Amino acid sequence: MKTPVLFLIAILTPVLLCSTLLVPAFAGMFAADYLVYMPSSGPHPMADKWMDPFMIYDTYGVLLDYWFKNRASLDFVEHTLPIFGAPLAGAILSLWLTYALGKRLFNLFHLSASIN
Repeated sequence: MKTPVLFLIAILTPVLLCSTLLVPAFAGMFAADYLVYMPSSGPHPMADKWMDPFMIYDTYGVLLDYWFKNRASLDFVEHTLPIFGAPLAGAILSLWLTYALGKRLFNLFHLSASIN
């Protein structure tokens, strides 16, 4: 394999792996926050804060804490499903994307080794 291609792969591989691990999990937490705090009318209170991962993480922690304290009285569809379903879907998507990327990278190096 050529040196510039190896250099690009060496730079892009960690970035792609971090992206495939963190972006779906962040999207799942944001979806949970967004669905639980859905207003009846007007602009959404979290619409302008979606790029702040620390605020999303803290808000999700508050949601979990509230759910653990009041789980007997909360509705399943309005609270439990968004709080646990969206992050679970993000985690499953994250694992699948990481597996697919790892398989493609393995095939890339396997192919380049068989050409030489």
